[in-house]
Amino acid sequence: MAEKPHDYEFFTAPIGNRLCDYEKVITKVMWWQIDGVSQRSVDGGKTCEVRVPGTCDYATMSYGCGDPTDPAIGQVPIKPSVTGVYINWRQETD
Repeated sequence: MAEKPHDYEFFTAPIGNRLCDYEKVITKVMWWQIDGVSQRSVDGGKTCEVRVPGTCDYATMSYGCGDPTDPAIGQVPIKPSVTGVYINWRQETD
């Protein structure tokens, strides 16, 4: 889990400066097979991409190469399964 950024710092100049508000963003990484072809989703299964575990797509660079949420090669589940979760922070706008 990423460390939560500053929210308020009372003693920041000028006194009482409000830095910003953040909301938690949870991303589920899911893997499954369709007719023996590995599928990966990072939006809860709404969309997916054909992907081989342990490889990367340099065009999109989505979550890097050999991601720790990747199942072992040859171990991709048959049914949609959550293999990892990312927790980050997104700055809220007023």
